[in-house]
Amino acid sequence: MNRVSDGAPPRSAAVDLPGPLRGAFIAGLTGAAALGLELTAARLFMPWFGASIHVWSKVIGVALAALALGNLAGGRLAARWPSRFVLGGLLGAAAATAALAPLLTRAFALSTVPADLPLEAALGILGQASLVTAIAALGLPLFVLGTIFPFVVKGAARTWSVERSSGVLSSVSTFGGLLGTFAPVHWTIPSYGSRATCLGIAAVLAIAAFVAAWPLRARHGLAAAAVASILGAAIASFAPTPWKPQSGDGTVVLERESAYQYVRVERARDATRLCLNEGLDSYHSLAYAGDVMTRGAYYDSLSLMSARPLTASPSPRVLVLGFAAGTVARQLLALFGEHRDLRIDGVELDPVVAELAGPYFELPPDPRITIHVDVDARSVLDRTNVRYDVIVVDAYAQQIHVPFQLCSREFFASVREHLAPGGLFLANVSAFSADDGALRAIARTACAEFTHVGALAVFGSRNFVLAGSMESSTDQWLLPPTTLPERLHPARSAADEARGVFAWPTRPDDVVLTDDRSPVERIMEHDLELRARALLAAGRGAR
Repeated sequence: MNRVSDGAPPRSAAVDLPGPLRGAFIAGLTGAAALGLELTAARLFMPWFGASIHVWSKVIGVALAALALGNLAGGRLAARWPSRFVLGGLLGAAAATAALAPLLTRAFALSTVPADLPLEAALGILGQASLVTAIAALGLPLFVLGTIFPFVVKGAARTWSVERSSGVLSSVSTFGGLLGTFAPVHWTIPSYGSRATCLGIAAVLAIAAFVAAWPLRARHGLAAAAVASILGAAIASFAPTPWKPQSGDGTVVLERESAYQYVRVERARDATRLCLNEGLDSYHSLAYAGDVMTRGAYYDSLSLMSARPLTASPSPRVLVLGFAAGTVARQLLALFGEHRDLRIDGVELDPVVAELAGPYFELPPDPRITIHVDVDARSVLDRTNVRYDVIVVDAYAQQIHVPFQLCSREFFASVREHLAPGGLFLANVSAFSADDGALRAIARTACAEFTHVGALAVFGSRNFVLAGSMESSTDQWLLPPTTLPERLHPARSAADEARGVFAWPTRPDDVVLTDDRSPVERIMEHDLELRARALLAAGRGAR
């Protein structure tokens, strides 16, 4: 008489499980599905929570925990019920829950993230909401996927040794994970979107369910259940339009998923805004119908600061790092391009974003504008021999962080080398005051490479224009109103009201950022935490 621990059936019961070949096929598909679902979930989260390292840590942490717990549960299930129909049912459940991941992400995000969440209140809320959403949308399908491996190992072990079975199937599952890593990033998400990718993963798991349970018995209804679950989830997942509703009285005129991010264009009255990923209360390009000015936004201040170097040369050159949909280029051409040979080079990582400049942000086709896409701003700057009269940096990773490679000392050294005589470096830096740690660190780093560094607080906003020059001092950077284009007079008045350009005062304890050590993300997050505490102390809270 055989004695079996934990109430498990005898080894011969595993004869109902798929053998080594079918088990390897199932292991490969589930490995691809697990990695593909993890990467796609991060993309699903972008419209709601962004793509910061904090969001990625939630996705990866929940995925590892779910798979580990699934492995434990799968070992118990495989010991008690080593049946191909149990295995097929688990794969069918994984297919259904994977197909539902987009809908669950949307539902939990809408219920946990306020529609008008301001930047200063974002960190804590987005961190908690992304964790809850990851558990709800990603935890269940990956938990179920984690239960599969013990079943296929048990089935293969009736023909092979346990050692060989676990080694071969683990290897096949890992190679399947390679497919799940590259296919969504380079093919399915850019071509069809993250929601369609989830449905594709669900279809792959449905195929695995059929393979596991074959030959089917009508009384189990496995085929009908799997097809019904996937179709129902597909209808539910694709129903909402737009996927992320806009708060306020505006409308969403475009939603796209590019190879890099979630892209949306919003329109409210005569204003059009480009929003990337979570958006919050920020934008990456702005246009008012029939007007190149942006009614006091920081773009007007960038143009105001550019006036002196651009009017001093008959053939000025401008480099815009972080071109987005061309707001800076459109404004500079309209203000300074009529009587001089102005040329603008733009660098925009995302080609989808650059394509929006003409149809949505009124940037006319112009041979004087050259846009470099699908390439990082730093690499373009380091490899060009052109010297520019103005170099503008308006690049953000998510809404909060200036990319570390665009605010290091090495970067500023490269900027200095590419400035023409009398040229000016300009950067849009988000800060609530001149004492914010991130602004101080970036400005202090610029001081290490430029003779003159100053800043202009953009009146009525949380933006500063940071500037650097080798020749001209800060008191020479703003032209008098009489020599400015008339459309810049409001920006000049606003600059005077905001104390004008002030020379940057360095402190001994200010951080100098380098390529090797640039904790700018941590510093910016600390600034936001301090701002949130100040608002709470003042009784305002998060609006």
